[in-house]
Amino acid sequence: MKFVTVKCQHCSTFYRLFGGQESKARTCPKCGKNQRGTLSIVGAPISRAALASSGRVLRILSGKNKGKKLLLPNKEVVLGSEKGCELRNTADGVSKRHCSLKPTSHGLLIRDLGGETGTRINGKKIEEETLLNPGDRLQVGTMRFELLGRERVEESRERTRESEKERIARERGIKIYSQKKSTAAEAASVIEEYWDQQRERVQ
Repeated sequence: MKFVTVKCQHCSTFYRLFGGQESKARTCPKCGKNQRGTLSIVGAPISRAALASSGRVLRILSGKNKGKKLLLPNKEVVLGSEKGCELRNTADGVSKRHCSLKPTSHGLLIRDLGGETGTRINGKKIEEETLLNPGDRLQVGTMRFELLGRERVEESRERTRESEKERIARERGIKIYSQKKSTAAEAASVIEEYWDQQRERVQ
């Protein structure tokens, strides 16, 4: 979250979003007014890249919120229709406590909690804890989501040819980012590299 900035709805000032401090995040440090509704990161490509690279952003593919993105907290949450669920939705086919979503360094770990219609990943009903990878689709009742991000292993396989300059740089431990990438995609590469290094140190 330290990479993320939001845009004030009143004076259009971009200011830094501090995770875990909801009241502070909703108050613009310049005009002092509170933001209403969803906090905006429109016009902040690095912020969007930071959020996508966290592995906790779901794009909603159905219902009245279709096209919007949902940032999950960095803890296990339950999706269902009853009041006690962290993600509450009363869409058709969603049971009281339908499934749980747990963020990991590789994606979301999905566990079905006995929902009547089941929990599906890429159209296949899951019977045990299953990893939702970037690009995969999750279906809970009539609700559908897609996990944002990109599979870095698959991306590296697509690059079948390297220039001599890239090969030499790679051998020296220098990473080259293509100028053809968008600012957000390039920022995501830098941020993901940073978190990969942090995870390696912990292990």
